[in-house]
Amino acid sequence: MARKLRNEDLLIACLTCKSQREIAKELGVTTATVNRRIHDPTFQKVFSEHRKKILDGTSTELVSNSQKAVEVLVKLLDSENELMRYNAASKILQLSQDYITQTDIIQRLDRLEQLKD
Repeated sequence: MARKLRNEDLLIACLTCKSQREIAKELGVTTATVNRRIHDPTFQKVFSEHRKKILDGTSTELVSNSQKAVEVLVKLLDSENELMRYNAASKILQLSQDYITQTDIIQRLDRLEQLKD
């Protein structure tokens, strides 16, 4: 008798980034069953909501530790190891440039949205 596939089990399996074949094997169902269920609009909505919650939590953790990461990079600027100093300086410059670019893009988008309204 075929095993009944619970949405919760499928959701957990999908969130662990496995292939459909791996999901089917783990859950004891066919790949066709997995494929059919993951393309169901109701399941897709639930999956998207759970994935967003996970990503939001991860983003919050990254942001809350970013100051600590900056402090580490700044300390490395005074390292006795020349390569370490170079790498820290390069990373700081890269991150600064990325920030400036992102800020510029956001400002441009804001201006475009204002023009649209």
